[in-house]
Amino acid sequence: MLVQLIVLVQDLTQQRAAEEAQRRSQALIDAAVAALPVTLTTFDRSLRFTSVAGGLDQVGNQPEDFLGKHISEVTEDPHTLLALQNALAGTESTTRTLVSGQTYLTLHGPMKDGDGAVVGVVAVSSNVTVEVAAEAERRRAEQEALFLVRHDPLTGLPGRSALIEYLTAPAPAGAAPGALLLLDLDDFTIINEGLGYRVGDAVLLEVASRLSDAFPGAMVARHGGDEFAIVTATVVDLTGAEELAQRVRAVLEPDVDVVGHTLRVTASFGIALHQARASRSTLIGNADAALSRAKEAGADQHRVYDVEMRHRMESRLRIQGGLRVALATQQLRVAYQPIVALDDRHIAGAEALLRWTHPEWGVVAPAEFIPIAEQTGLILPIGRWVMQTACADMLALHRTHGIYVSVNVSARQLVGGGFAEWVEETLELTGLPPTALVIEVTESALMDDIAVTRAAFDSLRSRGVRLGIDDFGTGYSSLARLLRLPVDVIKLDRAFVTDIDARVEARGMAAAVLQLSAAIGAETVAEGVETEAEAATLRDLGYTTGQGFLFAAADSVDDLAARLRAAPSTSVSAEDDEDDANARWA
Repeated sequence: MLVQLIVLVQDLTQQRAAEEAQRRSQALIDAAVAALPVTLTTFDRSLRFTSVAGGLDQVGNQPEDFLGKHISEVTEDPHTLLALQNALAGTESTTRTLVSGQTYLTLHGPMKDGDGAVVGVVAVSSNVTVEVAAEAERRRAEQEALFLVRHDPLTGLPGRSALIEYLTAPAPAGAAPGALLLLDLDDFTIINEGLGYRVGDAVLLEVASRLSDAFPGAMVARHGGDEFAIVTATVVDLTGAEELAQRVRAVLEPDVDVVGHTLRVTASFGIALHQARASRSTLIGNADAALSRAKEAGADQHRVYDVEMRHRMESRLRIQGGLRVALATQQLRVAYQPIVALDDRHIAGAEALLRWTHPEWGVVAPAEFIPIAEQTGLILPIGRWVMQTACADMLALHRTHGIYVSVNVSARQLVGGGFAEWVEETLELTGLPPTALVIEVTESALMDDIAVTRAAFDSLRSRGVRLGIDDFGTGYSSLARLLRLPVDVIKLDRAFVTDIDARVEARGMAAAVLQLSAAIGAETVAEGVETEAEAATLRDLGYTTGQGFLFAAADSVDDLAARLRAAPSTSVSAEDDEDDANARWA
C-alpha cells in the first residue's frame, strides 16, 4: 500500500508577531481608557451591561462586577433608568448622580448598527465632584458678596441698596402703602471723635438691636453712617406717624451702656407717609426732606413730611445748582452800604454785601442763597471772590477818601484752613492796606472753633487787619469769649435798633453793648438805622457810627464813589495812609 504523507510547513512568525502587536495595542488602549476620567459603558436592548471601561477604580469596581447584570441590579435611580429608556427610543439625555460620595455627570445615547437600528445604549460618565464643589463654593461666595452689598457689615441690617430695592419693588397685592422713618443720631460725630470709633460702633450696634426688637414686622435698615430707616405698613395717617415717632423716642430713651461709658443717645427723625398716585420710591426723598427740617429744629426733634417741605427742598436744589453757574457767569456782584458818622453823616467806611441777580429768576435774596452756599461749601470760592473784589474796588476810594471796607466771612471759611494766608495774599494782590480791611464774623461763627479763629485773627491783626462781630446780641457770645478774641468792632444788631426811640429795653441793650465795647476797646456800629429818631437816640446814647436805609441802601462801587465825591474830600496820601488808619482804630 502506497501511503503519501504531505507535510505543509507554514511560517507563522509574521502572523504571531502581528497578533502580539495587536494584543499590545489593545492593552495600551485599555490602559488609556482605564486612565481616562470617564467611564464608557454599553448596554444591550434589555439594558444589561455589555462592556465597561475606564475610571472604575474611583468607585472600587472591576468590569466583571457589571458585565451581564441588568441596570436595575446596580442602581434604582429613576433619572438614570429614564435616561436609558429614552436612549433606546433614540433620544440623548444627561443625568447627574451621586455614587459613593462622588458626583457623576452621564451622557446617555443610542447605539446603532450599520442600518441605523438601535441595538443598545452607550453611556459616558465623568466624575464632576471637584467641579460641583467649585461651583458650590462660587455660588456661596456670590451669595456672601451679595449679602455684604445689600447688608451693613457692622450691624447685619439691610443696607441702603437693600432699602432702595425694597421700596422700588412692586408692593404685594393688598399690601398697605405704609410709611418710612429716617433716623439720624444727634451729635454722633462727638461720640466717634471724643470716645473713639470702638464706642461709636458699639452705640450703632445697640441702636440697631433696639430698633430690630421694637419693630419685628417692619424693615429696619442702616441707611448709612449714623442713619437708620424703618419701613412699616401699619402707619397710614398722621396720627400713626406721631405714634411711631413716640415709639422710636421711647426705644432710645434708656441710657446706652457701652465699653465702660453710659451715654444718653437721642435722634432726629423724619417721617413720610405713602402718597396716593406716588411711587414707594418717593418715600425716601420725602422722609429725607422731613429729616432735614427736624435737624434744623434742633436735637431730639421729628417732623412729618408735607408738600411744603418738598417745595423747599426743590428750591434748595435749584438755588444750589444756580449758584454754581452764577459764580462762573458773573451773575454775582458786590454792593456797598455806607457806614456813616452819626454827627456829620460823612462816610467812614462801607460794608461789602453779596448780591445775586439771576437772568430768569431776577433778584435772589441773600437770606435764600447764602445759607445754602455755606452748607454746600460753595461759600469758599464765593467768599474768595467777594474778598478780592471788595479789596480791589476799595483801593482807590481808600486812597482818595480814607474809608475802610468790611467783609463778612462765614465759619466755614474761618475753619477751612489757610484763611489768614489767602486774606494776606488778596491784600498783596490788590494793594489794599491791611488797615483798610475789617473782617466781620457773626457770633454763631465764633462758637465753632475759637482756637482756630483766634489763631487766624492773631496773624491778620499783626498785619493791621481788624475783626468785627456782626449782628451782636442775637448769638451766643459772652464777655469771656470776646476777651479771648482781638475784637475791634462790635455791630449792634438791627433788632435792637428798630424803634429804639420808643423801646426802653432796646435802649438798655444798646447802652450795655456800648459799655461792653468801651471795656474791651472796641468801636461800635449800629445796624439797620431807618429813621431820624433812631439815629438821634443812638447818638444820644454815645454811638458814633451807623448804617441803614436812612443813610443809603447798598449799591454799586460807582454809586459809593459818587457819594464820596459829593462830600468834602478826605484824601489820604500813600505816606501817611497806614498811620492815619491806625490812629482811627486806636
